[in-house]
Amino acid sequence: MGNYMDGPGPVKAMAKALEDNRGEAMDERLLRALEAGKAAGGQGQPDIGSIPESWAMIQVFNGKQPWPAVDVRVDFDVEPVPKLRRLVTQLKKMDKVLHTMSFDPSKTFDVYGVVFDMYNAQV
Repeated sequence: MGNYMDGPGPVKAMAKALEDNRGEAMDERLLRALEAGKAAGGQGQPDIGSIPESWAMIQVFNGKQPWPAVDVRVDFDVEPVPKLRRLVTQLKKMDKVLHTMSFDPSKTFDVYGVVFDMYNAQV
């Protein structure tokens, strides 16, 4: 969704990206849709031209818990969509760590490399 859209191009590109990536996880589909919309012209208004994005967010529920499985937002940034991509990638690296810490805390720092996952997942 954009606050201003200068024509149907970005919306059509976003819809196509969602359709073309049906086999991907929803967070990836949403990221690709945002990237496609931006590549197709992004936000704009006929009377003033291109309007840069200043925020981006995705929120995905998986039905396994009442809180979002993915909930990432970038505010007041000059390139929020690429930053959102980076943060979601980091979140996925942390997912294994968070799962281990929550459901099997005794193995958090064992030979399975969770410590290295934590180190590598730092934002």
